[in-house]
Amino acid sequence: VGKPVTVWTGRQWAPNVVFSLTAENAPITKVVISGGREIRSDDEHPFFVERYKGTGERRRLVSIDKVAAKDLQVDDILHV
Repeated sequence: VGKPVTVWTGRQWAPNVVFSLTAENAPITKVVISGGREIRSDDEHPFFVERYKGTGERRRLVSIDKVAAKDLQVDDILHV
């Protein structure tokens, strides 16, 4: 916290990212993503989730919704 670090965004390396403390003793949610990787965030941290309609060849993206970490569901597709 408070020191510049380099982080992987899922697409590229981002240098000089500085994390900050947003709350003291905030509840933490662990989000496990593909490959077993984990993201730990406070319960209110927003994630973008892709919403689809239809199946097979008719499946199409209908929205990208902002969802709090605590409200994520198993099989949600995170938009990166």
